[in-house]
Amino acid sequence: RAETYFKPFFTSDHDIQHDIETVIRGLNELDEQASTNENLSTSLKKTLTSFFQNVSSFIVIKNEMQTETEFADTVEKTYKVFLKKLHDDINRLNYVAKINDRNVIIVGGNGVGKSSFVSYLKQASADNIITIPAQKYLYADTDSGNQFLTINLEQVQEELRTDITQLAKVHNNLNQYDQYNRHLFTKLITAIVNEHLKDLNDFHGHTDDLKTKFTRLEAIWAMVFPDMKLNRLSGVRSLTITKGESTYSVNSMSDGEKVVLYYLIQILFAPENSFVVVDEPETFLNPTISNRLWDTLEAEREDINFIYVSHNVGFISSRKDADLISIKNYEYPDNWQLQELEGTTSGLPRELVTGLAGAKKPIIFIEGTTGSYDYTVFTSLFKDLAIVFPVQGHGN
Repeated sequence: RAETYFKPFFTSDHDIQHDIETVIRGLNELDEQASTNENLSTSLKKTLTSFFQNVSSFIVIKNEMQTETEFADTVEKTYKVFLKKLHDDINRLNYVAKINDRNVIIVGGNGVGKSSFVSYLKQASADNIITIPAQKYLYADTDSGNQFLTINLEQVQEELRTDITQLAKVHNNLNQYDQYNRHLFTKLITAIVNEHLKDLNDFHGHTDDLKTKFTRLEAIWAMVFPDMKLNRLSGVRSLTITKGESTYSVNSMSDGEKVVLYYLIQILFAPENSFVVVDEPETFLNPTISNRLWDTLEAEREDINFIYVSHNVGFISSRKDADLISIKNYEYPDNWQLQELEGTTSGLPRELVTGLAGAKKPIIFIEGTTGSYDYTVFTSLFKDLAIVFPVQGHGN
């Protein structure tokens, strides 16, 4: 389709012809992989739809001062921008294709570009690639919430695609970052209440039979926090929590409770057949709550491929059905070397594999612990040559 669309315009431009041929090759390769991966197939269709919508709506008005050659050059440069964006999206989908229709955990040492990888995927055109960053400032701004009273699911999904972390780095604007995060949490809560009220208004059966994202939120919340009830405040489009005899606002919740609510609404709002990338999914959560939350969400959204980015051994060990992928190397700005760990480290415990992920030196396993003489002697001998890893008794 790209070849059919572009070639009549630029039959003499070798650069554009080369770009088109590269893009078509990439699309064909992805199409083969998408035949066995429904989520990748969805991403590919959404990427192409976005591309052709942008191209078909592209209008350039000729300036009276421009020559025909100058005008053609302007059009040509714009089409090159469209092609560059499509080429970048194909590269992103190639990374996503490595997930191969399963849940994975991405691990790696410090400085290998894990957060940059999350930010890179967030820029995808396909709206079924969702990323949830590690940085979270969760505050429901009920004072300014009235300006969001009509926000709906589609608007929130579009909002979630903004890479505010990257914008903060580029523009160095902390106030904009804080305001976005504060408003995002407010919008998520407002939108899920709005959707429920709309469905409730259109529903003619018994209210107990009504199924909405909010009723699903209530049910999952009760599984994660059996002793806490989630209450809807329709007047101000907000939520409260009841625990025992006490009822309090969202902002009075603990950091862990707020982050659970934040994850729940985001996952419930994710489009069907999505890839959801979660950076540091264990942040603010104790292991019991973390395990219960992600077990429940994986069961609730079986259509989603969860991509966790973590270096927390406890969390990684809890995801028994997720494969491990290591980021071995990163070359700025968009080249990551990914390696599956399970096949190359068969027989080693997952906790050990996680601890060694990202190691760039040979590894020496020794008896003892980090406080034993063995560790002191061997690290002194080999500190510049190898990583010394104590595994306690000789049986280990």
